[in-house]
Amino acid sequence: MLIDEQSGKATGVEYIDRLTKETQTVQANIVVLCASAIESVRILLNSACAKHPLGVGAHRAT
Repeated sequence: MLIDEQSGKATGVEYIDRLTKETQTVQANIVVLCASAIESVRILLNSACAKHPLGVGAHRAT
């Protein structure tokens, strides 16, 4: 998932094509994550960026 650093909103996705092994990027105004309950969490945790170094789905309990 591509995240805008300033707004924190999803702006698209990046994926690896299974056949060609090439990285592809798709920009979008709206991004919907529709995976199973476990896979959605895995995708969010693997979507790290400067603002969310542990992944978009991670947070610290205080």
